Amino acid sequence: YGILANRTARMDQVMGIAQQISENRELSDNNSSIFHYKDDLVMTMKSEWMGWVVVDYVSLEQILMPIRETNRYFYMSTTLLLILGIIAAFLLYRHIRLPLKELVIKLQRLKKGDFSVRIDMKPKNEFRFVMVRFNEMVVQIRELIEHVYIEKLRAKEAELKQLQSQINPHFLYNCLH
Repeated sequence: YGILANRTARMDQVMGIAQQISENRELSDNNSSIFHYKDDLVMTMKSEWMGWVVVDYVSLEQILMPIRETNRYFYMSTTLLLILGIIAAFLLYRHIRLPLKELVIKLQRLKKGDFSVRIDMKPKNEFRFVMVRFNEMVVQIRELIEHVYIEKLRAKEAELKQLQSQINPHFLYNCLH
């Protein structure tokens, strides 16, 4: 009987959809149907009471635009999180792993008896305290070892002097006899 459309409707599009509905009996006989027409999604509903077919069409681009925008935000946020994760891993490696590695290497050298070992790294975090104390500890250990060594030498000298003092009177006595 004709087409009723609002003023914003694209009449060429409306005429094409109406022609497809009238050509396809299956669409016009069903109470409702959904189909594609060019770049639009078309929904039809037949009113038994009035005998009319109500048609609504929406551009697929209009339907998919929020999904594409959400996808774009998802990919951007995922990329940003990946970059932030890489930066965090690098910072953790640089500020924690490297000082710990340096400390372990120097402790191994100290364990092998190298008391000249020092940590030159000066990080600007809690490791600085540990490394300064490590260097102080190595100096103290070295001083203690030197002190013990000097005490041992003094003890040996005293023992030699004692033995010498014991030998001297016997030698003199033996010489006089």
